[in-house]
Amino acid sequence: MTTQPRVTRPQTTQPRTTQPHPTHPDAKRAETPGEVDELLDRMAPTLASSVDTLHVAAVLESSGITDDLARDRYGHPDVFALARTLRAPYSEHDAGAVHPGLLPAPAPTRRSDGVADEDDAGGASSVGHGVIYLLPALCMPALLDLVGVTHAALSLVVGAAVGWLWAVLATWRAYGVMSDAGRTAAEDHLRRSVLVGAGAGAVAGATLALAGAPPVVGVVTASVTLAQLGTTLLFFLRRRAELLLVLVVQGTLGLANLVDPLAVPSTWVLGAFTVAALVLFLAGGALRRHHVTAPLLLAPGLGPVLWYGMASVAFLLIPQAGLLRAGDGSPLALAGLFLTMGLVEWRGGSLSARLRRELATLHSPAEFRRRRALLTHREAFACAAVAALAGAGVLLLLHDADLLTTTGVLVAAATVPLAAAYLVCLVLANSGAQVWLAAAFTGGVVVESTAWGAMRASPALAFVIAAGLLFVAVTVGLLRRPVDRFR
Repeated sequence: MTTQPRVTRPQTTQPRTTQPHPTHPDAKRAETPGEVDELLDRMAPTLASSVDTLHVAAVLESSGITDDLARDRYGHPDVFALARTLRAPYSEHDAGAVHPGLLPAPAPTRRSDGVADEDDAGGASSVGHGVIYLLPALCMPALLDLVGVTHAALSLVVGAAVGWLWAVLATWRAYGVMSDAGRTAAEDHLRRSVLVGAGAGAVAGATLALAGAPPVVGVVTASVTLAQLGTTLLFFLRRRAELLLVLVVQGTLGLANLVDPLAVPSTWVLGAFTVAALVLFLAGGALRRHHVTAPLLLAPGLGPVLWYGMASVAFLLIPQAGLLRAGDGSPLALAGLFLTMGLVEWRGGSLSARLRRELATLHSPAEFRRRRALLTHREAFACAAVAALAGAGVLLLLHDADLLTTTGVLVAAATVPLAAAYLVCLVLANSGAQVWLAAAFTGGVVVESTAWGAMRASPALAFVIAAGLLFVAVTVGLLRRPVDRFR
């Protein structure tokens, strides 16, 4: 009969005995040292590869060992004290190692979601992203005037859905390639992905035209997809100045059309929008010759990311479709959210980095959970407050333009919890929680559809309700996320 090989723990110079913690009133209830010996043998592989005591404590908690169980069965006051005892024989062998929290920030590594966090310094540059997100929206009134509300809603929703979803998948995979083969390979991979995505946008536009929509609808659909993908590519290439320059030109024409439609016809704005989309696409070098890299999108973990991308696209575009069809200018109230998203990206990346630093320096999972709750709520409140101020400013502008409606006020109100929710989503995504995020957004889609369809609520009211529930869902997901997922 053969026996299975077993990982043996290192021997210490002193015999190890485990006694109940002398100061705890329930110490007499602790079992014999054999309980800890058995646990030590069972966890030997984990202990041998553990990073620090907090790592061991997180594994213990994930296996169902609570503070009460650590006290009653193993004679330790809490899980962290038990983890310290278990790891003690192993820590002697790496006592001279540098603590992970003291090392310089590493190059981007492969994470479950492929997202690389930005630190406080680099992330601050993303504050201005809100302006970049807002500029293309200045062309939308001209589009509404040119093709009508129904066709404009159709082209915008389809084009944005194809472009946004493809950008999410392509960027996620590009970060995985960066981890395996470096930034150059990742940039080349993203260019290939963008090229294929542009083809998908063209097919979607042609399909709408063949289905009976005016040809201009197909052009706009393909242009929206192209603009989304080109913007994503230039963001990844860190060429924000070129991106901003192109968008400022088209945004200026859109604004001029709003001020004086006779001087700047809507056809000029549509032409500028289409040309700008093509310029963004070409500026990223999408048509250059590519080297062979990893498969275009296929990779482990694609399923949850695809689900999350589809659900998040549907969550935002379903109410927008209803708002666009209303034709009352209420979608303009989303401008506050666009402007705030730069701040959300900055603070989301900063919070992710801060949580990793806290995990490297704190000495108890419970202490880390308290800090996580405090920091998350503080950052979420800040983003929500800025979104509220931006939304109030937009509503004042709509009032001055005689475009303010109750629907617009509801849309602006929805942007407040959405800004906070998107901050939490960024942190959750960086911890690999795509399944939870996908489920949360899917729930939001169900709420929107039910409130708008079965309950006959307005799309704006359904949007407000779903946004509030989404914030609650993602916050619960973050606060319940296992400690070790934030490494």
